[in-house]
Amino acid sequence: MTVAIDLRADLHAVQRALGGISREAPVIITRAINRTLTPVQARAAKEIAADLKLRQAAARKFLRVERATRRSLIGQVVASGRRIPLIQFGARQTAKGVT
Repeated sequence: MTVAIDLRADLHAVQRALGGISREAPVIITRAINRTLTPVQARAAKEIAADLKLRQAAARKFLRVERATRRSLIGQVVASGRRIPLIQFGARQTAKGVT
C-alpha cells in the first residue's frame, strides 16, 4: 500500500508573497515542511497500527522521517519494507502452538 501526498508550489510566487523577506523563503518553507512531518508520522503510525492490529509504538518503528533542507525542499515519511516480527501482533507460544 502506497500513500503519497504531493504538494507543489511556485517558489517565485511564494517569494513575491513574502515581499521583503524573499531571500529567506527557502528557510521558511523548509521549516514549514519539517513541522508538518511530525503530525504526518503520527497519523501514519495510527493508521498502520489500526490496519495491522499493532500498537502505535510498534508501527512507528517502521517509519522514517526524511527532513527537508534549504537546497532540497522535499520532506517525506517513509515506511520501511522490513518484516514486522510476529511478536508485535501479540502472538504467544502455548502448549498447543502459537496463538
